[in-house]
Amino acid sequence: MTTTHHTLTGIWHGLYSEPTGAQESFVAELTETLGVLIGKVTETHKSGPFAGKTLRAHLVGERDHGKIS
Repeated sequence: MTTTHHTLTGIWHGLYSEPTGAQESFVAELTETLGVLIGKVTETHKSGPFAGKTLRAHLVGERDHGKIS
């Protein structure tokens, strides 16, 4: 029997909506090792109080099968 291992490691491009309806995009660079996730998220706001500013955040989390925390 062959077991397939899927990882979240990579560069992810995403889009989310602010409560005002404005859409903002982001790029997440993730590395997953033995279920531990580390990475960073970068986004440049198009509108609102942070318009034109690039925001960065570091993240640490874990994945247990389909659950990420």
